[in-house]
Amino acid sequence: MARTVIYLARHGETDANASGIMQVQQVSDGWKAGNLEAKVTEGESANEAKARLQAAFADILAEACKKKYRNVFICTHGGVLRLLMALLVNKDMRTSYTFPHRNCSYHRVAVELDDDDNRWSADPFSLAFEALDICKIDHLSGITDLK
Repeated sequence: MARTVIYLARHGETDANASGIMQVQQVSDGWKAGNLEAKVTEGESANEAKARLQAAFADILAEACKKKYRNVFICTHGGVLRLLMALLVNKDMRTSYTFPHRNCSYHRVAVELDDDDNRWSADPFSLAFEALDICKIDHLSGITDLK
Protein backbone atom coordinates (compact mmCIF):
# COMPACT_ATOMS: atom_id res chain seq x y z
CA MET A 1 0.00 0.00 0.00
CA ALA A 2 1.18 3.48 -0.83
CA ARG A 3 -0.18 6.84 0.21
CA THR A 4 -1.36 8.93 -2.72
CA VAL A 5 -2.18 12.61 -2.20
CA ILE A 6 -4.75 14.20 -4.46
CA TYR A 7 -4.94 17.96 -4.92
CA LEU A 8 -8.39 19.14 -6.03
CA ALA A 9 -8.26 22.75 -7.24
CA ARG A 10 -10.94 25.19 -8.30
CA HIS A 11 -10.11 27.25 -11.35
CA GLY A 12 -10.62 30.98 -11.23
CA GLU A 13 -14.08 32.37 -11.94
CA THR A 14 -14.77 34.49 -14.97
CA ASP A 15 -17.51 37.09 -15.36
CA ALA A 16 -19.19 34.78 -17.88
CA ASN A 17 -19.60 31.84 -15.51
CA ALA A 18 -20.43 34.11 -12.57
CA SER A 19 -23.51 35.36 -14.43
CA GLY A 20 -25.33 32.05 -13.85
CA ILE A 21 -24.83 32.08 -10.08
CA MET A 22 -28.53 32.44 -9.15
CA GLN A 23 -29.53 29.30 -11.04
CA VAL A 24 -26.60 27.43 -9.55
CA GLN A 25 -27.67 28.49 -6.04
CA GLN A 26 -31.16 27.08 -6.59
CA VAL A 27 -29.71 23.76 -7.74
CA SER A 28 -27.28 23.70 -4.82
CA ASP A 29 -30.17 24.30 -2.43
CA GLY A 30 -32.03 21.42 -4.07
CA TRP A 31 -29.08 19.07 -3.65
CA LYS A 32 -28.71 20.12 -0.03
CA ALA A 33 -32.40 19.23 0.50
CA GLY A 34 -31.84 15.82 -1.09
CA ASN A 35 -33.09 16.54 -4.63
CA LEU A 36 -30.08 15.07 -6.43
CA GLU A 37 -31.91 15.26 -9.78
CA ALA A 38 -32.02 19.10 -9.73
CA LYS A 39 -29.92 20.70 -12.47
CA VAL A 40 -29.24 23.97 -14.25
CA THR A 41 -30.54 24.48 -17.77
CA GLU A 42 -28.61 22.17 -20.10
CA GLY A 43 -26.55 21.01 -17.11
CA GLU A 44 -26.38 17.75 -15.21
CA SER A 45 -27.87 16.60 -11.94
CA ALA A 46 -25.76 15.49 -8.98
CA ASN A 47 -26.61 11.87 -9.82
CA GLU A 48 -25.55 12.35 -13.45
CA ALA A 49 -22.37 14.08 -12.31
CA LYS A 50 -21.61 11.26 -9.88
CA ALA A 51 -21.73 8.68 -12.67
CA ARG A 52 -19.39 10.76 -14.84
CA LEU A 53 -17.05 11.56 -11.92
CA GLN A 54 -16.95 7.92 -10.81
CA ALA A 55 -15.71 6.79 -14.23
CA ALA A 56 -13.22 9.65 -14.56
CA PHE A 57 -11.91 9.26 -11.02
CA ALA A 58 -11.46 5.50 -11.51
CA ASP A 59 -9.38 6.23 -14.63
CA ILE A 60 -7.29 8.83 -12.79
CA LEU A 61 -6.59 6.50 -9.84
CA ALA A 62 -5.84 3.56 -12.15
CA GLU A 63 -3.28 5.67 -14.01
CA ALA A 64 -1.78 6.84 -10.70
CA CYS A 65 -1.41 3.21 -9.59
CA LYS A 66 -0.01 2.06 -12.92
CA LYS A 67 2.63 4.79 -12.99
CA LYS A 68 3.12 4.81 -9.19
CA TYR A 69 2.23 8.49 -8.93
CA ARG A 70 2.02 9.63 -5.31
CA ASN A 71 0.73 13.13 -6.07
CA VAL A 72 -2.19 13.83 -8.40
CA PHE A 73 -3.54 17.26 -9.35
CA ILE A 74 -7.10 17.81 -10.61
CA CYS A 75 -8.43 21.24 -11.58
CA THR A 76 -12.17 21.66 -12.08
CA HIS A 77 -15.27 23.79 -11.57
CA GLY A 78 -16.38 24.69 -8.05
CA GLY A 79 -19.57 22.60 -8.16
CA VAL A 80 -17.70 19.52 -9.33
CA LEU A 81 -15.05 20.15 -6.69
CA ARG A 82 -17.68 20.23 -3.96
CA LEU A 83 -19.34 17.05 -5.23
CA LEU A 84 -16.00 15.25 -5.38
CA MET A 85 -15.12 16.25 -1.84
CA ALA A 86 -18.54 15.16 -0.57
CA LEU A 87 -18.18 11.80 -2.32
CA LEU A 88 -14.58 11.23 -1.22
CA VAL A 89 -14.74 12.45 2.36
CA ASN A 90 -18.36 12.22 3.53
CA LYS A 91 -19.69 9.62 1.04
CA ASP A 92 -22.84 11.76 0.74
CA MET A 93 -23.46 14.22 -2.12
CA ARG A 94 -25.97 16.17 -0.05
CA THR A 95 -23.04 17.46 2.03
CA SER A 96 -21.31 19.15 -0.91
CA TYR A 97 -22.32 22.58 0.40
CA THR A 98 -20.14 22.01 3.50
CA PHE A 99 -16.96 22.27 1.41
CA PRO A 100 -16.16 25.95 0.81
CA HIS A 101 -14.12 27.07 -2.15
CA ARG A 102 -12.71 30.29 -3.55
CA ASN A 103 -11.09 31.22 -6.83
CA CYS A 104 -7.96 29.10 -7.24
CA SER A 105 -8.32 27.42 -3.85
CA TYR A 106 -7.54 23.74 -3.38
CA HIS A 107 -8.41 20.82 -1.15
CA ARG A 108 -6.01 17.99 -0.43
CA VAL A 109 -7.02 14.39 0.32
CA ALA A 110 -5.00 11.21 0.79
CA VAL A 111 -5.79 7.58 0.11
CA GLU A 112 -3.89 4.33 0.53
CA LEU A 113 -3.64 2.53 -2.81
CA ASP A 114 -2.25 -0.86 -3.69
CA ASP A 115 -0.58 -0.45 -7.08
CA ASP A 116 -1.30 -4.10 -7.94
CA ASP A 117 -4.90 -4.32 -6.72
CA ASN A 118 -7.58 -2.16 -8.27
CA ARG A 119 -10.70 -3.98 -7.08
CA TRP A 120 -12.03 -0.55 -6.18
CA SER A 121 -12.08 0.49 -9.87
CA ALA A 122 -15.85 -0.01 -10.19
CA ASP A 123 -16.42 2.41 -7.31
CA PRO A 124 -13.42 4.55 -6.36
CA PHE A 125 -15.61 6.48 -3.92
CA SER A 126 -15.73 3.36 -1.72
CA LEU A 127 -12.08 3.93 -0.75
CA ALA A 128 -11.24 5.63 2.55
CA PHE A 129 -10.05 9.16 1.76
CA GLU A 130 -8.60 11.40 4.44
CA ALA A 131 -9.13 15.17 4.17
CA LEU A 132 -5.76 16.85 4.75
CA ASP A 133 -6.58 20.45 3.77
CA ILE A 134 -9.84 22.23 2.97
CA CYS A 135 -10.04 25.42 0.87
CA LYS A 136 -6.35 26.33 1.02
CA ILE A 137 -5.43 29.71 -0.44
CA ASP A 138 -1.98 30.25 1.10
CA HIS A 139 -0.39 30.00 -2.35
CA LEU A 140 -2.26 33.19 -3.29
CA SER A 141 -0.72 35.40 -0.60
CA GLY A 142 0.67 38.56 -2.06
CA ILE A 143 -1.82 38.67 -4.93
CA THR A 144 -3.93 41.75 -4.36
CA ASP A 145 -6.37 41.60 -7.31
CA LEU A 146 -8.58 38.72 -6.17
CA LYS A 147 -12.37 38.73 -6.30
